[in-house]
Amino acid sequence: MISADRRTAPLTGGLRARGRRAVRWLRTASGRRPRLATALRSAVVLLCCLVLVTPWAVLGASAESTFGPHEADYAVTGDGAIDVDLGPLGSVVVPADGLIPFGLGVHITVGEIPVESGVGGATVDALGGDVAAYAALFSEPGVHTRTVVVAIGQDIALRAVVGSLTLFALIVAGRAVWGVSRWDVLRQGRRPRPRKQVRLQAGAATVGLAVLGGAFAVPFEPQRTIESDPVFIGTPLAGAEVTGRFSGVVDEAAQAATDMVQENDEFYGSVRQNLAANWSQRPLSTRVGPGPLSGLGRAGDADLATVVWTSDIHCQTGMSRVIGDVVRWTDADLHIDGGDITMTGTDAENVCVDSVDQALPADVPTVFVKGNHDSRDTVARARDLGWTILEGEPVEVAGLRLFGASDPRRTVFPSGDVLETGETTEEFTKRVAVDACRADAGLLVLHDPRLAEPALAAGCADYGLHGHWHRRVEPERYGQGVRTVGSTTGGALADALTPGPLKMTAELSILRIDRTTGEPVDVQYISVGMDADVEFSAWTPFMEPAPLVVVDPEPDAEPDAEPDAEPDEGS
Repeated sequence: MISADRRTAPLTGGLRARGRRAVRWLRTASGRRPRLATALRSAVVLLCCLVLVTPWAVLGASAESTFGPHEADYAVTGDGAIDVDLGPLGSVVVPADGLIPFGLGVHITVGEIPVESGVGGATVDALGGDVAAYAALFSEPGVHTRTVVVAIGQDIALRAVVGSLTLFALIVAGRAVWGVSRWDVLRQGRRPRPRKQVRLQAGAATVGLAVLGGAFAVPFEPQRTIESDPVFIGTPLAGAEVTGRFSGVVDEAAQAATDMVQENDEFYGSVRQNLAANWSQRPLSTRVGPGPLSGLGRAGDADLATVVWTSDIHCQTGMSRVIGDVVRWTDADLHIDGGDITMTGTDAENVCVDSVDQALPADVPTVFVKGNHDSRDTVARARDLGWTILEGEPVEVAGLRLFGASDPRRTVFPSGDVLETGETTEEFTKRVAVDACRADAGLLVLHDPRLAEPALAAGCADYGLHGHWHRRVEPERYGQGVRTVGSTTGGALADALTPGPLKMTAELSILRIDRTTGEPVDVQYISVGMDADVEFSAWTPFMEPAPLVVVDPEPDAEPDAEPDAEPDEGS
């Protein structure tokens, strides 16, 4: 007779075999995923570290920028105030409510004006760059604010990344060196506690220590009490307090500054209103080549690009929104700036580049060629903003092929022109002509028309777009090419400061260019008068370049400019 144990043996043996196989499968499966589990745990710990160090990263963030023409350091504080430290003169304190969230503030330490800005010159123009920087700061404070916010945000992000990674590394290193379960054994010779319990306790201890350390690392600042100066009531500085010696001149200067800002806002507000009112009445073009055209856009078989041309803005930030309106309302494909967007090209004047960029639609590209009043710093700023820079190589933007190069000069008052690259204007002119021939440049964009004359005369470029002279030259033949010169978009009058209402007529242009052939079709000029009135010219057609006459050149001969070249009238 078979016993019960023997009857159940096959059953229990099978269960045990299945159990062993299940264990083996679980071990194998768990072995496939240890890296994923470890990565998830590490990610959670790293996220906790990031949360813990964020207050330290925010309240310790700082950035170097400008305050008008001055160098300045910006540091985040927790007192809910914007404190402009003017050194021995005192300070200006403005409530940060509505400007900076979470009760934070900013301390601004205003430094010196860099020597290169030209302070000390004997003429009015010697201070032009500095005055332009001041005017841009107070007339368009939002532009400068956004620039500083981006710089501080980058510093916060960097501090947060470095801080969280450092804390994470300390946690990993501490666990590797000490070994929490071994520490239990060493402490009292006790048997190690379960690994899960150890991990929970170690994690809690780590979080607690991190929070405690973060609390000590983050400075606590009570909200600042500000006694507002009544002179600022009804102005953008309403609620501000002035301390120190500077408070003695506020009563005299505040009203003048307020009047200037108000006058500037009213003038360019009127310009934009007149532009909008007259826009629907502007002349429309019917010239398109193979097919008829009514207004701007495409017709027949022509593929036309609409281009808005500006030049010689010279830090006139009041015109920035006017430019933005024209680009937007023409549904432009491209904006080209022909240079001299600043006064002297200092870092402080980068806000003038920012002002134009922020007024333009985000989806419209901008091409920029350096003028003699710009600098390599200006070019770097434009490139950082995403503008396409013409620097001696052909570029293709919005379906158009353009060629141009940066003006070799930098005009700095009162010392005059500085050759930033060491290349003279004569050397530059010859090089551009040779490079334009090599690149088969159809459309040549240079700031100074004189520097393009040999290339146009020799037929190395068919068309030239220029600025610099602060006056309009409608399409005309020059040598074998055709050129046009746009006037100053900033209304920049010689021997006069640009900021404020216009000192002379400002102008920008709308061009239509055939994408298939690369040839400009026609141009319309928009003029803004000193009375804020806006006028539109009729559309002026471009003529064809002169037929190319092949002449055997003499050895080593260079193309010469015509003897009756236009004088340099740029400021």
